Amino acid sequence: MTLAPTSRSLQSMCNLYKLKNMSREVAATFGARDAAVNSNHGAEVYPGTPGLVVAEGEVRQMNWGFPLALTGKKGRALKPRPVNNARTDKLRGPFWRDSDEWGPCYSMVTTEASAAVEAVHHRMPMILPRDLWPDWTSADTKEGFERCAPWVGQLTIKRTDEG
Repeated sequence: MTLAPTSRSLQSMCNLYKLKNMSREVAATFGARDAAVNSNHGAEVYPGTPGLVVAEGEVRQMNWGFPLALTGKKGRALKPRPVNNARTDKLRGPFWRDSDEWGPCYSMVTTEASAAVEAVHHRMPMILPRDLWPDWTSADTKEGFERCAPWVGQLTIKRTDEG
């Protein structure tokens, strides 16, 4: 399944999203500085791989997923697993942070499903109306969290062979 607001170039699934825009285009859209000019992000972004984030007035490259520390049966540390979705009712700070394991990282933020999506899944990626962009791309996200709600605009949902 892909999910995208109509007339946008972002497609999303639980473990893959596509962003076909160059960092300079993302920066222009958000009125941000392009700090990802020479980044190696791909158009298809999977958990644990680099993607673009608008944070504190800049477009930056970060790794998708917060590292989740795991331990094996004998208590030994295992390779961290990326936690790529953070629920709006659980996340209480910016959706990006620095980590010891991977450096700058971010999470997709999910909320309750809109009417268009609920037949497919009970949650969906948070799609931000333009007036919320400053609340979510600054370091102080409190007002943005208080205004979290499922998308009420039109959505295009296309089923794929993957689900």
